[in-house]
Amino acid sequence: MRTWEWGSDRVNQERAELELPMDKFLEKLDQPHNIGLRKVAEVAVFPHGTSDTVPLSLVRCVKDLKLLYREIVIVQIVQEHVPHVPPAERAEMEVLHHAPIRVVRVDLHLGYFDEQNLPENLHAIDPTWDNATYFLSALTLRSRLPGKIAGWRDRLYL
Repeated sequence: MRTWEWGSDRVNQERAELELPMDKFLEKLDQPHNIGLRKVAEVAVFPHGTSDTVPLSLVRCVKDLKLLYREIVIVQIVQEHVPHVPPAERAEMEVLHHAPIRVVRVDLHLGYFDEQNLPENLHAIDPTWDNATYFLSALTLRSRLPGKIAGWRDRLYL
């Protein structure tokens, strides 16, 4: 159990270093250096587990692909400890940035018997999000402690 906690803490620290703080990302949207980015006149959805950082897939989309979507929807799914959440109480939506790039954060509250279909749940919030492009973040874990005494924990976690 301690190895799992140790490994999870390390992964979370590494991920936090790769992701940008949300407030810094929003400030950069208004800077003139964004002229070199291609603006895509569509909606992009980025599922993400926290609200204080930018999804890694969005960071890579901007840095590597030089793409910015007209509307960026960052979705956090919150699993409630009830069978069902009434549809009227499922979504909390906050607009983080307006024109020309709209950034929206959605907290989607779902019970354990509720439909977990993300596109369907987002359609109930805003039907214009039906043709959105979805981006998922992924990390590849590799051991960086070969030959060290603590390397066994690294290999066990991975």
